[in-house]
Amino acid sequence: EMGMDLKQILELHKKWLNDEDGGKRADLRDANLSGAYLRGADLSGAELWGANLSGADLRGADLRGADLWDVIGNKKEIFTFQTNKYTVVICQDRIQIGCKNFSQSEWFNFSDDEITKMDIEALDWWCTHKQHVKTWCEMVNSYSK
Repeated sequence: EMGMDLKQILELHKKWLNDEDGGKRADLRDANLSGAYLRGADLSGAELWGANLSGADLRGADLRGADLWDVIGNKKEIFTFQTNKYTVVICQDRIQIGCKNFSQSEWFNFSDDEITKMDIEALDWWCTHKQHVKTWCEMVNSYSK
């Protein structure tokens, strides 16, 4: 995507989402989008791996299915924090912990067995951090109202 400006990338992404000719999935991996105006942007399915979204205006943006691995959030619509083992990304109704991405309700309803199957050390981590994750989700959810 080198040499393309953000507006062009978003236009091609919209075409990609609509299965139109010339469309291309937005590849914004490692992009510096700090302070970017992305209000209402459809970034569903976009590659945002490692992107810096600090200070970005993401109000009303659609981030469903976006790859948010290692993203730096804006502390409103996207909140990220690093723990001793996993990076946690909370965005809209989704939570990504490490490489596992599920809805908030799925995470909070998983059984101990389901958590253990994700990673051998996951249950200990989840028992320690679950309440913190829930608190952060409530905060993020309050911003999107």
